[in-house]
Amino acid sequence: MILHRQTFFNLIKKIFATKIEFAKPVSTAKTNSIIFFPYQPNMVSCGISALIAFKGSNSEARDSDLDQIQKTLLLLKERGLSSSALSEKDD
Repeated sequence: MILHRQTFFNLIKKIFATKIEFAKPVSTAKTNSIIFFPYQPNMVSCGISALIAFKGSNSEARDSDLDQIQKTLLLLKERGLSSSALSEKDD
């Protein structure tokens, strides 16, 4: 029960931490902002992307993610992209 309560309060805290801004470039908007009618002069948008944009936190790639990508690239280099090499990996 306490876990559900903490999760609920964390969700409410994140919702209230989100800022709402109007007609701003995404690059100048504050972190964790919803921007209505974002100004993006170098991009043509249509549909909902022309009306709403979101700028999240500046999270950098984690080392573990980069390590996994490097391992996958080395595996592909060793085995190539043939279907037999990929099927051997699944076995």
